[in-house]
Amino acid sequence: MINGVGTEFLEIIEKLPDVDALIVPIGAGSEAAAAISVLKSLNPSIKIYAVQAENSPAAYLSWKARVITTADNTTFAGGFATGVGYEFPFEIYKDNLEDFILLTEEEIYQGIALAGYYTQNLVEGAGGSTIAAAIKLKKKLKGEKVVLQFSGCNATPSEIEKAYSLSSFKTGCV
Repeated sequence: MINGVGTEFLEIIEKLPDVDALIVPIGAGSEAAAAISVLKSLNPSIKIYAVQAENSPAAYLSWKARVITTADNTTFAGGFATGVGYEFPFEIYKDNLEDFILLTEEEIYQGIALAGYYTQNLVEGAGGSTIAAAIKLKKKLKGEKVVLQFSGCNATPSEIEKAYSLSSFKTGCV
């Protein structure tokens, strides 16, 4: 799977050879491992940030502890809802991430709404999480060319409705 997913990152680097950073949602870790394998081999200076839900932090906890870890898995965001780290992708991403961001459920919903509002794409929680992570990282990322990976468009109508009902841009705060 990692090799197949890696083609999307090859396309990114071909179109944006001067990209500075990528933010990728992580569940099992295949996409993060693919991003690292492709992007770092072509441009070792690219910074790769991972993002996951606080309510399903197995990959984050594994990365932090440097060993595969299990955790509760209660996020609504199915795209990165995993209760255990996966060994093969973990071995690739454990030493190659710039940072790892955890998001609350509300921040994930905000990311879904922002993706729809600014890009006219309806994304699932994992996809929208990259926008929310970029907001958390805005000081670190200032002046850099950053790619936000929107993985998956499997949001349910109720998730989209909740995202827009919770969104802060309705009040003018983004």
